[in-house]
Amino acid sequence: MVCHNSKFDIQFLDNEYRKLNRHIEIPNLIDTLLIAREFYELPSYSLNALAKEFNITTNLQGSRALADAITMKNLFFAMMDSLKSINKSLDDFIGIYNSPAWPQEGIYLPTELSEAINSGKKLFIKYADKDGETSQRWITPKDVIGLADYIYLQAYCHTREAERTFRLDRILDVSVEVEK
Repeated sequence: MVCHNSKFDIQFLDNEYRKLNRHIEIPNLIDTLLIAREFYELPSYSLNALAKEFNITTNLQGSRALADAITMKNLFFAMMDSLKSINKSLDDFIGIYNSPAWPQEGIYLPTELSEAINSGKKLFIKYADKDGETSQRWITPKDVIGLADYIYLQAYCHTREAERTFRLDRILDVSVEVEK
């Protein structure tokens, strides 16, 4: 299976499997986002930005999902072609996806947050601390972790210039950085 930003896409499948008390496992997963981040230094790793970088056009009308799938397929082949010189086999790009260790009820992340975690985009958040005081700041989300008590967002805080952990239930508002 080839995806662009598999963590984001597969969370939907994962949530449906969890409703059936099952766990998803994909033994042969390739993520073009991870490949792009590892082998290319670019200002953005969104599917559209990568398509432009690799001169891939999609002239489909109708379903955006179909257009994105075809763009991602063409991106995958373009990347594999451009990486031939480093002598890696296709097996070197294959990973295994297993259901994340979320609490049983599952996590439903706001789309902006999932997208930012997987694309590296910055977010502007309004956050309430334990005393109810609010602050606003730019962060770069890294990961979401579920602990026994709450769900937390691990992020780089540009205000404090350090890694910080934010409780998801205390994030009051989210705005995604606009691409230039």
